[in-house]
Amino acid sequence: MIGIDSPELDDSRESVRFLAHAAKRFCFTRLYRRRVRLIYDWEKRDRYGRLLAYLKIDEDIFNETILREGFAAVFLKFPFREDFRRRFERAALKARAEGRGLWSPVPYPVIGPGEAKSFLERLASVRFRCTGIRRKGNLTLLEAGEGAFAALIRKRDRNRFPDPERIRGREISVTGLIEDYRGQPQVMLSQPSQIEFLKSSELRR
Repeated sequence: MIGIDSPELDDSRESVRFLAHAAKRFCFTRLYRRRVRLIYDWEKRDRYGRLLAYLKIDEDIFNETILREGFAAVFLKFPFREDFRRRFERAALKARAEGRGLWSPVPYPVIGPGEAKSFLERLASVRFRCTGIRRKGNLTLLEAGEGAFAALIRKRDRNRFPDPERIRGREISVTGLIEDYRGQPQVMLSQPSQIEFLKSSELRR
């Protein structure tokens, strides 16, 4: 996407990979199964063969949306449309000033499963007792009550985390982007630092 820059998923620092994953999940929640229109600028492909475009969804330019929500920084190294450049700069500055997305102040808000729906598309730490472990396709779900909240681990990432059976019944905190899946809030886990075992007193606070 022209004019934006996000953290890299293959960065050597886990903290950066966490932010990259959050940006990726934000894009997924907004773009999955959506029809987009590609608008090109003066150069259609870069020297690596990557397609360069603005993504238009309905009347919105998604490049600007991801900046406005704080899940990317504006990238001004290469020239692009001046009207978009001005808009992108304003969106990025506003997101940073408001502490949105990747600019959210740390530590992130600590919430319970029942509050998660009011934090959709925000970074937060959800504290809960893992009442069940469920496998669904390539996913392992750490559940907090029937339909209340779930933390998900992909099969390819499972070896980074404790055995799910060690988590069952434990009080944990999971940190990440709160997403909605068919009315249920969830967090997708990719980095070990996203999950923390708690003492009972911490959960009740």
